Amino acid sequence: MRYFRNLLKIILIGFLLWATGLFIYALFSKPILGEAYIGTFDPIELSEGWTVTYPDGTVEHDYKLPSKSHTEPGQTIKFENTLPDDIRAGMTLNARVAMSDAKVAINGRLRSNYGKRNFLTKRVPMSTFIILNLRDEDAGGKIEVLVTPNASNMGSLYSVTYAYGNDTWFPYIRNNIPFIAMGVLMIIAGVASILSFLVFSGKSGINRSVLYLGILTAEIGMWTLGENQLRQLLFGSPFYANIF
Repeated sequence: MRYFRNLLKIILIGFLLWATGLFIYALFSKPILGEAYIGTFDPIELSEGWTVTYPDGTVEHDYKLPSKSHTEPGQTIKFENTLPDDIRAGMTLNARVAMSDAKVAINGRLRSNYGKRNFLTKRVPMSTFIILNLRDEDAGGKIEVLVTPNASNMGSLYSVTYAYGNDTWFPYIRNNIPFIAMGVLMIIAGVASILSFLVFSGKSGINRSVLYLGILTAEIGMWTLGENQLRQLLFGSPFYANIF
């Protein structure tokens, strides 16, 4: 009888391992021949062919993003490029900047003005994605991105992409899902530890270290979400995520 029980356990564990491996393979493998085409969510990168003008008047041509250009706080670096001819209404442009004020203009018209002036506390703005709705007349137009670092000497323009709708977010969502899941799980585990201590400490004598571990775990989870690239999607007021 014990032999059959052990055999059954081995069969069940083997089946679970096989199913888990197949599930993981199905998630990350490439589509096999004959699968229905699902299209693409990847945006088009506008990373090459930039002209960069530095505060001292120096001009650099054929610049490739990402950029981490050193300059004094308060001084502006100008990035210029030509938008592709396939720009259409219904598309969005996504420019990611870090710790800087940023203005985006197309064909000489200011389309976005982001910076610490927007916030009552006048704190340095966090890294952010600046989203613009594009128009038919933007095709082939001139785009200018003015980056002015605040508290550091690093004016960063990480990327500029464009796509239909909100597809410019897709690569960041795909890359950050594991970190978001980890942050959420840590918060849940932390809260569960805190509640366990509060409920059972008087009955079963749970060590106070469980409480401290729960608080630490929950705080690390919140920090993980606050530092995530997708804070603009996770928080109603992403500015406050910069505090914790």
